[in-house]
Amino acid sequence: MRGLWQEKRAFIKPLRYDGEEDVFPDFVLKDVPGVDALPMEVFGMNLPEYLQRRQVKTSHYDAEFGPGRWWYWDAAAKSDMPAFPCA
Repeated sequence: MRGLWQEKRAFIKPLRYDGEEDVFPDFVLKDVPGVDALPMEVFGMNLPEYLQRRQVKTSHYDAEFGPGRWWYWDAAAKSDMPAFPCA
């Protein structure tokens, strides 16, 4: 993600074969105080099957990290990108 690179943030882009989970974030921030890894998602479509998958991911992240303790951007809603969590 260009903004992460420009801000010189520590992040990774997980690949499907890197883990055993069915949920893979778009990016993972590695420099947020108090957490080892903070998942980041960019939701970019409004198709019914995509929205179902989005709900699965949202439920997973809320259960794993807590509501509001992971980052996302609803790009499909044409909203401004929210600020990244502080490093």
